[in-house]
Amino acid sequence: MSIEPGNDLDGSTGDHDTQTAPERPDEEVATRCERTSAIHGNKDDITENMTIPNETDEADKLADRLAEQLIRHHGCCEHCHKQHQEEHMKHHPSHVGLKEHLDEMRRAVNCPDVLESKTMMTTQPNLASQVDGASRRHLYCGLDKDDSSPVHICLKADDRVTTATEVTFDIDSILGFPNSLAVAKQGIRWNPTQMAVSDLQSDLHLDSRLAHYVDRHGHGHSVRRPLHQLPHYSFGRLVGFEDISLYLFFPCLVREEQKVSRLLDHDFRTWTDQILLPAIYQHHGSSLVQHYPSSYDHARYNSTARGVEMRSQRTDGTPRQQLLHHFLQPDSLHAIWHTILQAVERPGMQHFRGVFLFFHGKNLKCLTKDSTWRNMISRFNEYWTGAVTESYITSETYIDVGKEVCPAQTSRCTFEVGAEDGEDETLAKTLMWKRCCLEAYSEWMQGWYDQGKGGYRKTFYPFSMLHDSGSLTIETHRSSTSRAGGLLYSQFYPSIKEVFAAGNIYPFTNAAIETLALDPKLRKTWQQ
Repeated sequence: MSIEPGNDLDGSTGDHDTQTAPERPDEEVATRCERTSAIHGNKDDITENMTIPNETDEADKLADRLAEQLIRHHGCCEHCHKQHQEEHMKHHPSHVGLKEHLDEMRRAVNCPDVLESKTMMTTQPNLASQVDGASRRHLYCGLDKDDSSPVHICLKADDRVTTATEVTFDIDSILGFPNSLAVAKQGIRWNPTQMAVSDLQSDLHLDSRLAHYVDRHGHGHSVRRPLHQLPHYSFGRLVGFEDISLYLFFPCLVREEQKVSRLLDHDFRTWTDQILLPAIYQHHGSSLVQHYPSSYDHARYNSTARGVEMRSQRTDGTPRQQLLHHFLQPDSLHAIWHTILQAVERPGMQHFRGVFLFFHGKNLKCLTKDSTWRNMISRFNEYWTGAVTESYITSETYIDVGKEVCPAQTSRCTFEVGAEDGEDETLAKTLMWKRCCLEAYSEWMQGWYDQGKGGYRKTFYPFSMLHDSGSLTIETHRSSTSRAGGLLYSQFYPSIKEVFAAGNIYPFTNAAIETLALDPKLRKTWQQ
């Protein structure tokens, strides 16, 4: 895969619909790409430069649509918003803004501020008794004792005129299925042990993969499973672009009773001692392999030695197991992979047959972000071309391209924000998606290739229980022409979501959250 910069696509060009720009926060699309070149002002040039070698009609159409999405806004027009406002006036004669509603809640409901304390609350204040049932309905549902219908929050009442916005582009992530370890141009930072928990926790919008297993009665089965549920482990990272991890997947290592994707210890021992290490030792001289582990046990003891010894000295804070790494030089990587593929065909090793590679680089937004497409691609290629041998990249490679619109104002850290900051020019602002604009985009996408509603699945996520604002994910169906052209999904969301996601983990997602109500001593006893 090669991505080349072309002429600039700037958010202030004439092709950009500047009137509706303030209503557009982040947009992301994940698409397969063999070769993506310039995106610039002329749509015909964009389509021509975004085509894929051995291009199909689907790829041509996809390139054209992606260019349209990046240049133009396909939400509601100004006339549509006026019509929506007129309909809103008919159904909701009283306009209550979000700020006005929150201020009224503070006056009407004497709700204790549980977030004011930086520690867990005790049972002594008895917070539950401080708010009666009527107050809870008013607080959480907007239902007053005199009204049978909830309060309708009118976001229009909180709109502020944004005089200037800025548009930026980025590549947030990249993933694919290379056909050799030699994809790492500068070598691999190899992990000889497994991570305790895999960092792949979702299917990444990819198609499910065929897996094979034998049940307790000796009968063979073939099933399709999401990628992250197949047995796998993190093999290492690409030298020169350490944000990209390399994984090994084993579709024939599925166990009927296995509940996790981590390789079982005896499987990983066999893989390390009888396949991987012999292949590495075969293609490296003694000056290198003397620094490598000689067996599964050697690698495991090295990783746990520090934790065991330091714990014996009663020193806390030392991890029980370290994730040690060694460097595999690039010269022998292809030969090592070829030897591995031969080894898994030997008698007794065939449960490792079908092993394949997967790479994934994520959280690249701040690394690649720029105000023009040319500069953004140049930033990405500085790392990509230096660390990746593109001849080993297959057509099943996907990039997550993002476009973001933000208020053009100076941001400040928490320490610099004053307690009383009432000037409109200095107040913090954020842009949010309107529900009507997201629905308009969904209708626009429905016309892609005349595929209708069956070609994709859309999911709307209301923001903070508000009806008129939220996020939208559109995921193409496996058999749709959009996916055949290379499009996996499109996402539209406000950047303000990061305020509620600590490390990309949202509140109240812990499955064991009810244990917070238990006595701490009891929880500690269970954990022991």
